[in-house]
Parts: sequence; C-alpha cells; structure tokens
Amino acid sequence: MARMIALDHLIEQFGSMRSSMNYIPSHAVKPPHLRGLFVALTGACLMILQQVAQLSAQDNLPPVIVSASRIPSPPGETVTSTTVINKEQIEAKQPVSLTELLRNVPGVHIDQNGGRGGVASIYTRGSDPNFTLLLVDGIQMNDSLNSRGGSFNLSDIDVAGIERIEIVRGPLASVYGSAAIGGVINIITRRGRSEPQGSVELSGGRFGYGRTALTASGAKGIFDYAFSTAYLSDGEPVQGSAFRNGSFNGKFSIAPSDHALLQMVSHFADSHSETFPDDSGGPKYAVRRQTDGRHEQQTTVGLNFSHRPLAWLNYDLKSSFYNSVDGVKSPGIAPGARDPFGIPPNRSNGTFQRGTFTGSTTLSVLDHLSVNLGFEEQIEHGSNTSELDFGFFTLGGKFKLTRYTSSPFFEARASWPFGLTLQGGVRADFPDKFSANVSPRVGAAYKIAATETTLKANWGQGFHLPSFFALGNPIVGNPNLKPETSKSFDIGASQSLWNKHIEVGATYFDNRYRNMIDFDAGPPPQLVNRSNVSARGVEAELQIKPVDVFSLRAQLTYTRTDIEDSSEEIRRRPRWRAGMDARWQPRADLNLNLGVFYVGSVLDSSIPTGDRNLNPYTRVDLSSVWTVTPKIQLSVGVDNLFNRKYQEAIGFPAAAIRPRASLRYAF
Repeated sequence: MARMIALDHLIEQFGSMRSSMNYIPSHAVKPPHLRGLFVALTGACLMILQQVAQLSAQDNLPPVIVSASRIPSPPGETVTSTTVINKEQIEAKQPVSLTELLRNVPGVHIDQNGGRGGVASIYTRGSDPNFTLLLVDGIQMNDSLNSRGGSFNLSDIDVAGIERIEIVRGPLASVYGSAAIGGVINIITRRGRSEPQGSVELSGGRFGYGRTALTASGAKGIFDYAFSTAYLSDGEPVQGSAFRNGSFNGKFSIAPSDHALLQMVSHFADSHSETFPDDSGGPKYAVRRQTDGRHEQQTTVGLNFSHRPLAWLNYDLKSSFYNSVDGVKSPGIAPGARDPFGIPPNRSNGTFQRGTFTGSTTLSVLDHLSVNLGFEEQIEHGSNTSELDFGFFTLGGKFKLTRYTSSPFFEARASWPFGLTLQGGVRADFPDKFSANVSPRVGAAYKIAATETTLKANWGQGFHLPSFFALGNPIVGNPNLKPETSKSFDIGASQSLWNKHIEVGATYFDNRYRNMIDFDAGPPPQLVNRSNVSARGVEAELQIKPVDVFSLRAQLTYTRTDIEDSSEEIRRRPRWRAGMDARWQPRADLNLNLGVFYVGSVLDSSIPTGDRNLNPYTRVDLSSVWTVTPKIQLSVGVDNLFNRKYQEAIGFPAAAIRPRASLRYAF
C-alpha cells in the first residue's frame, strides 16, 4: 500500500486523464460570485464602523488573541500545546525562509525536495501535510487542488513583515473545521503603531542567492498602516533547483475608539520554481534530466471588524477571499524499480478560490467564565485542465467542483484564581454532498502556584473533507470518498525553575486517524479510503535564560506512526527529531544565534529506486546581527555551517554550505 504522499507527482501532474475527455463531475455547479460576496460584506462592515465612530471609549480590547481559541487569552495561559515565535527571535535568526524558522518547533517535522524549488511540507505530530491548517493574518492558505490533499507549500511565503508565528499542535476542528485536525500555524504580520518609519534590505549569498525587501509602517490618529514587499531569487543551491518569489503583505487599520477596530489585510505572492519531479529520484537518480516548471500566484484579502459595546460583550465580523492560480509543465518520469510504466510528459493549469464569512460573539457572563458562539459560511470553487503527452497522441481533460459549508460553533472557557482553567467547544459543519460532522474538544490546565508547575490535558475529534483533487481528478479521483476523521489525546506538564530562568516541559500525544485516503494502483488506479493510522509520541522542550543577554531553546520529539493491520511504514515521518537555538548578545549592538537540528533515519520512496531509508543527519546554522548605527544593520549568516551532505527526499541532496550577508537601512 502506498500512501497518497508517495504519489505526489503522479496525482498532481496527471491533472485530468480518464478515458473520458473533458470529464466534469456530475455534482459540479457554476462558480460562486466570491468577489461580490466580499464586496457586500465590506460595505456592511463600513456601515457599522460609521456608527461606532460616534461612540465614546469604554474599555480596551484584549491585548492578545491566541490562535488556539476564539476566546482571547494571554500567552502561556492556553490549555493547548502552543509555541510562539516572536519578532525578536525572527530578527536574531535572520532566516532565509519560513522553513528555517519552524524546524526547531516541538512536534513539527519539515522536509524539502532539495532547494526551495522543491515543495516544502510540514508534518505535525506525524499527521499528513494536509492535516495542518496554515493561516496568514487569520486567512486560510491551504489549496484544495494540490496533490497533497489540500496542504500548502512553505516555500511560497516570505519572512518579510512577520510580527510573530503561532504554532498550535493538536486537533482544532472545533475552532476551524476541516483541515485543522493536526494543528494550526498562524502567521501574523506587523501593524503600524508609531510615527512613519521603514526599512530597505539587500541580501546576497552563495549559489546566486539574492533578496530585496522593503517595509513601511506608521500611525496617525485613528489610522495605522503597515506593508512589506520582497523579491527573492534562491539561485541554484541544488542541481536543477531554482526559485524566484515576489510577495506583498499589507495591513490597514481604523480604530475610531478604544473598543472598536476595522482592519483590512492583504497578501500576494508570485512564485516561479524549477526542480526535478517529486518522485523522480532527483538530480542523483532521475533518468530524464529535464526539470518541472511551475508558476503560482496567490492573492488574499480580508476584512475584520471587532467591537466591544459593553464591558461584557464583544462581537467580531470577518470576511476573506483567497485565490490561487497554478500552472505546471513536467517532463514526466521514466519507468523504474517501483513503477514499470513511469509518468509521461504532462502539463496542468488550476484555479482555486475560497470565500469565507464569520460572525461571532464573546460574552463574559461571569467573572471567570466566557463563552463564544458564532456562525461561519464558506464557499470553495476549483477547476483544473491538463494533458498527457504520449508522443503519438495527447490525452487531456478537465474538472470543476464547488463546495458550500455552513458551520455554527460554540466555545466556553472558565478560569479560577486558584489556577484551574477548563475550556471546551464544539463545531458542526454542514458541507453539501457530505454528511454533517460534529467536532468536539475539551481541555484543562492547572497551575500549582507554590511549585510553578502546570499540568495540561486535551481531547478532541476532527475531520478532513476530501480535497477537490481527490474527488475530481479524472485518472485517480473518486467522488465517493468519505471524510478522514481523527481522535486525539494529549497530556503534559511544564515546570518553572530558578525564578522562571528555566522552563522545562513534556507532552505525550496519541492521535488516531480513520478512513485516511490512500492510492490503490488498481486497475483502475484510484484514491480510496482504507488506512487506519496511529501516531503516538512525546515532545519535550527546554528554555533557559540565566541572564538577559543569553537564551537557549531546545526540543526533542519522538513519534511512532503505524498503519493498522499492515507491516508497511508511512513515508517521511522520522521517529526522532531534536534541535536547539542559542542566542547570545555580547554587546548591546551585536546578536549571535546558533541553530542546530537533528533528524533521524526516515523511510522514503521514488520510482527509480523503490523504498529506501535515508540516513540521519545533523545540521548547524550560524547568524549574527550587528547594529552599526541606529539606522544601519549588518547581518552575516552561514547555512549548513559544517557542509553536511544529507537528503530529505531520495536523490535530492540538501544545499551545501552557504554564507550570506544582508544590509538593512532604516528610514
């Protein structure tokens, strides 16, 4: 049995091939007017804002909203396993990509096929890449047309303008619905909070690496703004790999009073990439030496309105629009040990759109009890056309799908002064063409003040709807697929020592996934529900800050995944992972950061080689930031400092040692 991820290239590039030409599923409908919906919701929010601007200030909005819940709660007081990467850590590390920022998060594994031209996928606590929800300023970025069943490519997101990243591990379908049964990553961009300011940054490094970034922000009266734009060329760090990306992030806010906020966010990315096909064996084993070419554009726009008319009442209105356009041209893959037929040359073009509107109300009904209830409407539409070139003839096809989902939800949080917090919620999703799904979750945290010990436990259920690609692909799609479901449990403890200069914690997790979608070689080849998979393990972390000028964060994760009633293993899930980030500030104007991560042996597969175990590896990165003057900052870094040779996918060597430098000027 081969996991769906083992056939990334087959599923993605076959785009549309059954013997029926121009195949369109019977349940396809006309595309929804998503842009019109967004414009209407925008107008409604502006009308409300006009009325709110005449009110007087009463109370401040909650300073922090954690991605694990719709009820505001300060950092460190959530019942879930949450990691926050803040602006200070990002600037100290000076990463070239989002992948580098997330590698040392407990319970999170990331792999990349060679350079940034290859797809970077994330596995949270052993789950599939499509089980983790990616948000940028609260807007979902998962693409239901891609071969990984609705995941995302971390390479497409630039680090410019990121304020912080919140990573929540565990099932959050009770909050976000489908696509959040493994965890959530929320990337939050910066907001203008002072006089106008900005910066321009120029970077360069080995293998032709180059990057330019511009940021600007400011605030005046009730208005504030912030935007960032960047262009990156990754050069050719690995044979056949090339990546170019232009991006823009914008955030504009109006706060007519202390208790009302209207905020518009936007994100745009345009990426061109080249790499050997996923399953080809890479530059080391691929028989055909041509590379894939991909062009992808992503556009998001969101409008959020929050208002607290009374001290015990807050309501939020949120609307968003996501659009992705993707074109791929591939040379295919020659026959090999695992597949005697291989994959012929092919090309495909796809478009995916998502419109979402959410309304919710938070009530502080008692001193220690808050409840949130609301409703979400979502419209998704995807279409794909593609063709296979067999030399003597070309086979093509297309499909279209549209899905509407209505989702009421409820959540409650109770917190008592003696240290106990209880939180629970439930969400019911009503997608058309599928049965309703109910996703409950409960959690508890208890802090023993006398010993600075915190105990946590969580239980939850979730589901993941089949992606548009899995339902509609004319060669392997199956319109009868059922949603994948999960049951998850975790329990952990953390301890503060030495007046909070040391924090240590460990969490045991147990995830059970049912009806997971696999590839059946047939004939005919088809995606089917058949796998029951468990993922169990322990994640431990340590934070040490003996003095203000030095800090260390370390993590160790053990994950065991099993396919029930089968001796086969799941690909690309290492049992052991570990890492460390150490930061030292020897002078007020100098920061040094050392990053180390270890990945144990992992199973992978390719068409030329079949299954193979990849060797474990350890990688070290070093970076430094020197503030030359208040306006000039110089950064120097070395990626893969000891030039370790390793592979994260069969035949795709990791990039060799790469020194790089950047100069930032603030204005």
